[in-house]
Amino acid sequence: KFLPIIMFGHGRLCYFRNSFAILFSFYKSFLVTIPQVAFAFKTGFSRSQAFPDWYSALFNLLFSSLPIFSKSISDYDIPMFNNNNSPIHVMTYSEGPKDQLFNSKKFIFWVLSGIFESLIIFFIPFINFKNKLIKFSYPVTYEFLSMIWFSSIVIFPTIKLIIFTRSFSLITVMGYSSGLIFFIIFAY
Repeated sequence: KFLPIIMFGHGRLCYFRNSFAILFSFYKSFLVTIPQVAFAFKTGFSRSQAFPDWYSALFNLLFSSLPIFSKSISDYDIPMFNNNNSPIHVMTYSEGPKDQLFNSKKFIFWVLSGIFESLIIFFIPFINFKNKLIKFSYPVTYEFLSMIWFSSIVIFPTIKLIIFTRSFSLITVMGYSSGLIFFIIFAY
């Protein structure tokens, strides 16, 4: 009696959540790595760092793991039962065997999205910093530029998670906000 619900319902839901978590992990890894590589090219490999080491360490530990963890345990795309209390996942179970949620096209999309967004995060503030397009009342240093980069690196994945979340709950809201709150506490 419960085997179809476990197999078709929870199995499909786990596949849905795990495939998104894996793809998002690659995305956020590219998002944090590419600006460091671009900064190394811009500084002529002078061993200067785009942002401090503890930023990178805490990025995976606190700033981005709690939001994806909360989405992975609480997000669902369709309800478990329909109106007459029968499981509806039997119809949608074919997504797994057909590799509709985790395939090479989706992987390439997430990787290219991470690379593209990280280049935007790096070059827009850097060009502004070099050309002084925005006038500040105080001197703009590389530490300030580093803070802008890393703030963007923390905020972009959270916004992307909010866009891709299909069902909001208290867990997802707390997870998304906890990543940002931890960043504000440690950075400022």
